[in-house]
Amino acid sequence: MADEKQDSNWPLPKFYFRVDWGSQTNLTFQEISGLETETQSVDYRAGDSSKFYPIKMPGLVKFGNITLKKGVFTKEKEFWEWHNRIKMNTIKRQVVTIKLLDEKDNIVKTWS
Repeated sequence: MADEKQDSNWPLPKFYFRVDWGSQTNLTFQEISGLETETQSVDYRAGDSSKFYPIKMPGLVKFGNITLKKGVFTKEKEFWEWHNRIKMNTIKRQVVTIKLLDEKDNIVKTWS
């Protein structure tokens, strides 16, 4: 039973994330929330439409606020310097890549 390969229909046994941004790579976290998007709908009816009801069209896209939890960095100085720059509102935007890993460190899903 323990030697069986994980079925793709079952969830991963434990979450494990790797986060990369800027020059920082391979910071690991056990929990990350806010990885969702929402597309608002717009009701629209053209002035010359023969239909008496509006149609739904895709509108603006909203992204969730990312929260990184349960990360431990023993000798990581640059992460805390980055954190202090955020508190002082002197940070520039960077691309952050979040990778969900399985128990063998293989990438299962990636968010940017």
